[in-house]
Amino acid sequence: MRIRSKVLARIISICLIMGMAACAAQVSASAKKRSKPMLALTFDDGPGPYTKRLVKALDKYHAKATFFVLGCNIENNKSALKYAYKHGNQIGNHSWNHPQLTNYGASTVFAQIDRTSRKIKQVTGKKPTVMRPPYGAYNSTVQQQAHMPLILWNVDTLDWQHRNPATTQAKIWAGAHSGSIILMHDIHEPTVRAVEQILPKLSKKYRLVTLNRLAKAKKRKLKNGSVYFNITRNS
Repeated sequence: MRIRSKVLARIISICLIMGMAACAAQVSASAKKRSKPMLALTFDDGPGPYTKRLVKALDKYHAKATFFVLGCNIENNKSALKYAYKHGNQIGNHSWNHPQLTNYGASTVFAQIDRTSRKIKQVTGKKPTVMRPPYGAYNSTVQQQAHMPLILWNVDTLDWQHRNPATTQAKIWAGAHSGSIILMHDIHEPTVRAVEQILPKLSKKYRLVTLNRLAKAKKRKLKNGSVYFNITRNS
């Protein structure tokens, strides 16, 4: 009986040690993940036929992104927008049909933004909290009528222009650093291919997060009407 008790005690001891080791490994992995610099991948002009494929690629590497969508594209791509949102990605406003808002008065600017926000809420159940003006063009009217922070970028991949996955990846690596906002377009298949190819290495070096998550981590409160090219910690 004593022998059985000793064996049982030894087994329990081993199990506790193994459990503690597993717990320590998990804590270490979590700490390592938190210590990685963060950046934000952003995609304009969707939702489109490649949006869902892109989200699946992001999911594979536990990455999240922010999608600045056009209101006019939502109706025919509702399932893609829902899929992106339900998988933890952030949905931003990119106007209704991509006009250069600085060419218009307050009422037109407001209508472009408000109509899109309402359409996004209709599909996802939540209004967007960030806006990216088409072409990155803004003035005081756009800032006032957005009623949201204006998010631009500090890394422009020009993916829409060259449509070359290798070039897109090179531009990402060249500009990537903590707090970067990287501009791409999920309506182009070569862009999605570029992201699929770069994610294995990029996700090892950086935590790829939504803009809201990046702002929270950097302790930045994004203000309505203010313009952001990147998101770094307040000094």
